[in-house]
Amino acid sequence: MIGFLLLVVAVNATPLPQDPNGDYDALIESVRKRDIASVRALLERGVHPDIRPTDGRYPYDTALSALIYGRNRPATDEAIATLLIQHGASMYYGLNGVLHTAAFAGSLGVFRACLKAGSDPNEMLVEQRPLYAALGRYEKYAHLKSRDVPSESRVPERPLMVKELIEAGADVHLPVKGNGSKALHIAAYYAFPQCVNILLDAGADLNEQTFDDGYTPLHCALLKEDSQDLQT
Repeated sequence: MIGFLLLVVAVNATPLPQDPNGDYDALIESVRKRDIASVRALLERGVHPDIRPTDGRYPYDTALSALIYGRNRPATDEAIATLLIQHGASMYYGLNGVLHTAAFAGSLGVFRACLKAGSDPNEMLVEQRPLYAALGRYEKYAHLKSRDVPSESRVPERPLMVKELIEAGADVHLPVKGNGSKALHIAAYYAFPQCVNILLDAGADLNEQTFDDGYTPLHCALLKEDSQDLQT
């Protein structure tokens, strides 16, 4: 517990770039408009990509955050995220990482930029790995119950992110949550057949058990009231 508190203090003690010239709103507006030329011009003028608001707004509303939670345009988003990262944007805020957040939000462009910039596809943050984030609840659906997480057909980014994480070195045998669940357990529980197939092709073990209850992926699939939609 003491170590956790020290980590929180250390993170929150990091000096945040200030906004003496009103550049924050200009950068955020350019990012939200997906205006690559304006973003580049501001960065080359010396505006820090992690500049924060100074009017009491949430201190982690950075340019990358605005990109993650804006309109999803993968190619443009990746280009802007790459620019921000090249100019010093932090890959972490608070106790979370940009890769994890982009995966949770289904922001494919930012997700890809993070991987290309060297984010660790196996990094455990807040007891979650990126594979779990790619399979988990997206923030815009945070009001839904856990078993109502949007399906693959509604969120086509899911199998793409799982595949690209594995290609980047994600280990399908590592627990993706603190309870010992592997990615295959999560994909089976949510009935994501494409993701299940991708994980099996990568060598995921059908017999691996969770730490807390000893469930296999099949157990997880059968927890759903109607498991007929998962026949892999």
